[in-house]
Amino acid sequence: MVRASDLKAGMVLPLEKNLYKIFHVEYHMGGGKMGGLVHVKLKDLKSGLFVDRKFKPEERVQIADLDRKVMEYLYKNADGYFMMDPESYDQIQLDKHHLEPFDPFLQTNMKLTVEFLGEDPVHVVFPEWVELR
Repeated sequence: MVRASDLKAGMVLPLEKNLYKIFHVEYHMGGGKMGGLVHVKLKDLKSGLFVDRKFKPEERVQIADLDRKVMEYLYKNADGYFMMDPESYDQIQLDKHHLEPFDPFLQTNMKLTVEFLGEDPVHVVFPEWVELR
């Protein structure tokens, strides 16, 4: 558990039985009797919807411990996108919502970082730029 004042963009929070990735954090100092607030913009990793939350700076927040693994993109079909672990050759299927926005830029054997909570893939980290051939 970390204090809300220590939250940073990129962290993942388990709130209300969903996982939310922090996209933006603002710290507002209070004046007089008004205490400070931490404004956080969160993205629901399942639905993709954005949510704004406010925390007191001293409030404790649970952080999800995600494992990151570099995987290769193989192909897509009607069910989803298929990725392979280049070390163990294990293949996983990702739901469409993980890679659909990035679909025009996907290339076979492209390496992407996949974040896992336990054994379940929850998020794909897209590169900042892609070289198209």
